[in-house]
Amino acid sequence: MKKKFFALMSVLLFMLLPISVSADIGPKSSVRIVIEGLGDEVCYGTLLSQTDYTVGASVWDGREETARHSGNYEYCDVPEEIWRAFVEYKDTDGFYYLQRTWNFGEAGTIDWTIPPDTFKVLLYFPESEIFAVSEICERYAFHSYYTVDVSSFTDNKLTVTKTYDYKWDTVSFFARFCITVVLEVLIAFGFGFRSKRELQVLCTANFATQLFLNAALFVIGTNVGSFGLIGSYILLEFLVTAIELLLYYFALCRKKGTSFEIVLAYTAIANFISFVAGVLIALIIPVLF
Repeated sequence: MKKKFFALMSVLLFMLLPISVSADIGPKSSVRIVIEGLGDEVCYGTLLSQTDYTVGASVWDGREETARHSGNYEYCDVPEEIWRAFVEYKDTDGFYYLQRTWNFGEAGTIDWTIPPDTFKVLLYFPESEIFAVSEICERYAFHSYYTVDVSSFTDNKLTVTKTYDYKWDTVSFFARFCITVVLEVLIAFGFGFRSKRELQVLCTANFATQLFLNAALFVIGTNVGSFGLIGSYILLEFLVTAIELLLYYFALCRKKGTSFEIVLAYTAIANFISFVAGVLIALIIPVLF
């Protein structure tokens, strides 16, 4: 038993090394901007970035095969002429268009998972060929919420107001938790964890670690800002994985006599699959993250 305990400690230390992975379908940093007062005019929007690249988005490199418009990219509903207007837009502060574009109706929302830290809101009205842009904004929390009232903009300048959506954060937390539990329970069956007690341990551990992760990121984001979030998020994800393995060790290995090797393999595989699923879901349903 001592050998297994020391092996566990070694694994936990390894997990705390600065390697970028995600422990589960946990939260991904995001920006949500609600666009109000659009009326009947067609409008498209994006976030301009201070850098020419962020996760999953980058400046167009000039090759037609990498152009993200509806004529070339099946997951995009933005016409080529709209995309080209954004590409040709020159920002006075040198911010970049990263080829992510939203098509609005009478109201709209920009939901960007893992967004740029520093950005501008840029709207384009193709009927009048007018651009409207905001001042420079910075993410103020892990999940940053803003509102833009289009009906009040003047001189092609937008005013961005900070808000916060506690209700939606709660809904998205429980959605992520349910998806994580379903995936990890299915994986648990493959490892022979099928008793009521074993499944209760897995569900309780996931709920506790996700609640801890969300609360910690909220506190860090609102007090430190986006600059301190990146390093904190990575460390917290490792800590969450380590806590889960520790809980499984004491609840399943020591009390139930389950092999430590099986618990270790389950934790690693379940977290890896959850991570991959989280990335895919974040791309398909970004509002959950």
